[in-house]
Amino acid sequence: ASLKSRFAFGPQDHAKFMSFVGVSYAFSQGVVARFLVKAWGRRGKVPGIMLCCAILGAGRYIAYHTSRIEVVYATFFLIINALGTL
Repeated sequence: ASLKSRFAFGPQDHAKFMSFVGVSYAFSQGVVARFLVKAWGRRGKVPGIMLCCAILGAGRYIAYHTSRIEVVYATFFLIINALGTL
């Protein structure tokens, strides 16, 4: 189900959500990914990619099955950071 049908999202709500996504993605690539790539090193690439994929899968499941908008935002923050790290 879409955000519109589950949370009565209007145009202003979608604009705020897309702004949140953009800021989160910039933070992910500018801060989180740089830190994680250095921390993982060469040997940690595959486990790191596997962790990001697990976060993507679990996060989407949680975000699309919750009835709380706060949980949607929190899980999308994790999803976006996983994507930005990949």
